[in-house]
Amino acid sequence: MTMSAILKIAVGPLIVGIIVFVVWWRKNKHKESVRRRYQPLLLKAPVFGGLIQKIAVSRFSRNFGSMVRSGVPILQALDIVGQSSGNVVVEDAVKDVQSSVRRGDSLSKPLAQHTVFPPMVVQMIAVGEDTGALDSMLDKIADFYDQEVESTTEQAHEPDRASHDCRARLGHRRHGHRALHADLQGLRPDWLT
Repeated sequence: MTMSAILKIAVGPLIVGIIVFVVWWRKNKHKESVRRRYQPLLLKAPVFGGLIQKIAVSRFSRNFGSMVRSGVPILQALDIVGQSSGNVVVEDAVKDVQSSVRRGDSLSKPLAQHTVFPPMVVQMIAVGEDTGALDSMLDKIADFYDQEVESTTEQAHEPDRASHDCRARLGHRRHGHRALHADLQGLRPDWLT
């Protein structure tokens, strides 16, 4: 059986399968059980996992820092930040932090147990707690991860830019070659023309 024959047979069921999946996904992607399955996998994805983690940490730090600065009680701020994170892994980490704070422990201890928060973030939050400058430390974390996200997305576009720059340089060289050719035309002796 040739490849074209296989494709003729498989295209119809494949298209139907894709349509069924898209319809199912639109209905179920916000359900807790579905989110608990795919969101941890997103954080482990080879290409985008690190980017998704950086966005989640930045969003957590920025929102939590602004709430602390505004005078929102820590437990209430954690509750709001956890719900607004958009990621089940971050929500679970924030719930652990809430229960730790209720017991009188620090914010940083339970965060260290969750891999979504890198050790640097945990250490900076611990320093912010100890010095009483938690909001400014959270802002610094958010700024750092915002820059990391920007850097990562710029690197992703780097091959596009490189090929565009290469084409642009070649275009300028061609144009330069034409200009040189025109200049040389003017220098030709009359007996050559």
